[in-house]
Amino acid sequence: MSTLALPPPSAFSYQKHCQNQQESRRVNSTIVYGTAWSPEGGRFLAACSSFGVICFWDMSGDDNGSDEVNLDANKSIRNGDQKRRKRGCLSKDYWVNDEGDNSGRNKSHPVLRIQASQGALYDLKSQKMNSAYYLIASGDSGVIVFKWSDFLDELLNDQHGDDLTTTTRTISTSPVSTFAPHPSAAEKQGVEVNCVSCDESLNVLYGAAGDVFGCYRWDFGTGRCLGTLSGHTDYLHAVKAV
Repeated sequence: MSTLALPPPSAFSYQKHCQNQQESRRVNSTIVYGTAWSPEGGRFLAACSSFGVICFWDMSGDDNGSDEVNLDANKSIRNGDQKRRKRGCLSKDYWVNDEGDNSGRNKSHPVLRIQASQGALYDLKSQKMNSAYYLIASGDSGVIVFKWSDFLDELLNDQHGDDLTTTTRTISTSPVSTFAPHPSAAEKQGVEVNCVSCDESLNVLYGAAGDVFGCYRWDFGTGRCLGTLSGHTDYLHAVKAV
């Protein structure tokens, strides 16, 4: 009588299964609320998500993009838009190299990510204030301000080599400042900030919030709340300093 040799049963990890399920839900339900171009000619594109994550993509036309920092923020944004239209970033050709195959750098993968907040982030702005360039995110945790230079140091540091360009490095960078609304007694939890805008001449940051106080005005340098602008009847979702 012959016996049938069966392969050993595969090991099943419930913890790994749960992690895979959680990652699948994250991938399928992530919402990108805001984007911003870096202040160096628009080479890098940052985007914030409903999971409080900020990711960075290298949008340069080739792997030999200039590392020179352009100090004109408005020009950087314009250059980024022009470069995106020229390269056709939504077309298939944008994700392959100039020879037409897929052996080059895959720009569909972000090169850097940071868990900026435990709550959702709804807005992302590149802003020049006091001769420095900032990446300003706002969301469920209020307003979070980072220096662009902290990210550019990582993004321009190509010590990892081209063989790792399909992976995403996760870093931990502390914000230089944070701004949070002061909810009224009727608010039972923290108040989200849906949009931000800055007035460089007044050194003021405005935040459109979801509470009865509406639009907050903060001193960008000290973080002190200068007051609020009221008169609305519902949540504010946008604000623009003119």
